Amino acid sequence: MIRKSLKWSVIYTLEAIAIVLALAIFGMGAVLWRLSSGPVELDFLREDAQQMLADAFEGDVVALGTLEARYDPSQQALIMRALDVTVAEASG
Repeated sequence: MIRKSLKWSVIYTLEAIAIVLALAIFGMGAVLWRLSSGPVELDFLREDAQQMLADAFEGDVVALGTLEARYDPSQQALIMRALDVTVAEASG
């Protein structure tokens, strides 16, 4: 009796793991397809990117025009691009 319930528990657990993995693979495929069809604007990451650039270049004022991401199948890489970048000190 215990072996039978343990057997079913293992089967249900493995089925749940398989479903989660299938959903993750499908989700990653959808994200890569969307990124390969054209650039995606990342406006929600602009503030964080500006802060990281200010820390990296030791600038006081950092401005980003556009932050975007795309997938390049020829290089098999995720490419992030920032346009209209300005890094300056507060004094000018």
